Amino acid sequence: MTTTIVPTESHSAQDIARRLLDAADSPDDVTTDTSGRSVAFVVSDELAEKAGFSADDSDVVELPDTDAAGQDETPLLGDTDETPTAPPAADSPDDVLDVDEPPRGGKGSGGQVWFDFLNDQNVEIPNGLTAEDRDELVAVWDAHLDTQG
Repeated sequence: MTTTIVPTESHSAQDIARRLLDAADSPDDVTTDTSGRSVAFVVSDELAEKAGFSADDSDVVELPDTDAAGQDETPLLGDTDETPTAPPAADSPDDVLDVDEPPRGGKGSGGQVWFDFLNDQNVEIPNGLTAEDRDELVAVWDAHLDTQG
């Protein structure tokens, strides 16, 4: 069985990634799911428990049921029937993180590119992550962005 852990106000993505990677035997034990609006971490139930996450945590979510076509029947957190609005404009140029990140797919999106990018941005890379851990490196960047705004 697997557990999905979604960052919340009480636990940032970077904090969750660190806890999971510190508890994991290998970085390969921690996978990320970026198919929703934010990153989520998918790990074994045993690893979640070892890292200190339990089913009672608000960060741990049950995997949604799917319909016959494999579509998620559960709306994403924050989904409403309201018409979406644009995010508020930044108050000053300092409020905007103006960095050209590497592509997330296709040419120029490899693990070494992301590893070098994180180092260039002085973003702490958790112990054990290498250029071969591309998805986890992208999750580290997303977690970094979450802490910036």
